[in-house]
Amino acid sequence: MEALQILPPAAREGPSTIREGLEFCNTIFRIERDLRDASPAERHAARQVRSRPVLAQFARWLRTQERQVLPRSALGKAVTYCLNQWKPLTRFLEDGRLEVDNNRSERAIKPFVTGRKNWLFANTPRGAQASGFKPPKKTVWNRVPIFNICLRNCRSAPWRTRPAGPIAYPGRPRYRFT
Repeated sequence: MEALQILPPAAREGPSTIREGLEFCNTIFRIERDLRDASPAERHAARQVRSRPVLAQFARWLRTQERQVLPRSALGKAVTYCLNQWKPLTRFLEDGRLEVDNNRSERAIKPFVTGRKNWLFANTPRGAQASGFKPPKKTVWNRVPIFNICLRNCRSAPWRTRPAGPIAYPGRPRYRFT
């Protein structure tokens, strides 16, 4: 539907090349809705019969559009993306246990993605409480807060140090992180 927003208001209704491409995607999702309650083996078999022909037709349509649309237009970029990502886009045909989309995994990581920027300001207990972040409990093995363990590990990580010596950095002072 976002693709339709780039069209002028008068061209949004009625037939268009963008609508043709969206119709292929909608057909695949309609098939998947019908197969929601099927077992993985049944879903795999039904996908071979119902979804594979739709995807073959979509691939032909994409190759035709690739020759007709401007490559830097929004539709041209979408067509190029689909063709470049064809194997991952059609992976769901190989196994009935695979979903056609990644909505479930995106919903699972959403709290971390939305909280990521909020947690940047959780450098004090007050900032953490303001962002709704609950500090972790102290670890059982030595009663040291988990944050201190992470901090200690980060300080000793190999990417934190640079090689010291005149050969590594001629003419520069030696670097050493603690």
